[in-house]
Amino acid sequence: MAGTLAVTYSETRAVKKINTAWISDGAGAVSGSTKKVSGRVVRVTIVPSIVDVPTENYTMQINDADGVDILMGYGSAGLSATIKRTIVPRINDAVLGQPSYPVVIDGNLSFVVAGAGALKAGTVSIYIEQ
Repeated sequence: MAGTLAVTYSETRAVKKINTAWISDGAGAVSGSTKKVSGRVVRVTIVPSIVDVPTENYTMQINDADGVDILMGYGSAGLSATIKRTIVPRINDAVLGQPSYPVVIDGNLSFVVAGAGALKAGTVSIYIEQ
């Protein structure tokens, strides 16, 4: 496993929160996973460290049990090393002309960070509604 990923859970309310803190390895990578979680992802907040600042345009994916990136590709476009980013993942069905709907998960989430630089850090909070 590359880097380290510490995961904590807040499950006492209707909206559950998964907090992660990551530190990259010497190659600038992190990988790890959560326990099984279930619900609708309503918000993801990505915060780079202000002390161990990641390299500009590092990338992140958070994949569900089916291998679908719950960030809907927003972390693959290159994340800012200094700007907090909040993502509200939605799946759009433009082909059928239907409104967007939330990303639904049921299983472990796998984190993959790349290009962050050696021993860089950040946090990710995922809000899940039942």
